Amino acid sequence: MFVLCRFLCVVKIILTTLCFTFFPTFNKTQNDNQIKTTQPNATKTNSTQRNANQFNPTQRTATQTNKTNQTKTKQIRPFQILQGYGLLFDLSDNATAHKLVTTAYESQKPIAAVCHGPAALAKIKLSDDETFLIADKQVTGFTREEEVAMGTLDAIPYLLEEKMMEGGAVYRKKAAWKELVVVDGLLITGQNPQSAHGVGKALAAMLKKE
Repeated sequence: MFVLCRFLCVVKIILTTLCFTFFPTFNKTQNDNQIKTTQPNATKTNSTQRNANQFNPTQRTATQTNKTNQTKTKQIRPFQILQGYGLLFDLSDNATAHKLVTTAYESQKPIAAVCHGPAALAKIKLSDDETFLIADKQVTGFTREEEVAMGTLDAIPYLLEEKMMEGGAVYRKKAAWKELVVVDGLLITGQNPQSAHGVGKALAAMLKKE
């Protein structure tokens, strides 16, 4: 009987020891597993974000682009104005942008614009404050026919082709959505989105001559 009681006590001690050693280890292992399964995901997410910033040049450029009032003319090699209806409302009358374009143009730097982009040039005057930059220049831009096709006549402040002719430009155009690139001196203009590639090629060719 004594031997049996002693044996049971020993078994109890062993079981108690196992409970206090095994279960904490089990819980710790479980927590470690949770950490191990969550940490790689977090690392992957951070890595994905870094890769997106690293390999998305458009996103990186957009976040690093200066505002017009932060830009100096000496930082500009060519001056390229892209398309968009917003140009009819903002850069068209933006004095800071006008000064940048005028200074660049008078410094013999190429000026390129496509689609509604020429709206930014339509009202610009040279440093004499009298002569329009586009006066007597052959140019193009989004046409009346293309505005009609888009159904935007009642939504825009003016027709680009009319505004450019008011500035003394020799306005040229083709049928709606046909590619047209016009080069006159340092000015490169494109009629519509279909002309964007041609404007880029003309600008690149001009830069090679510098």
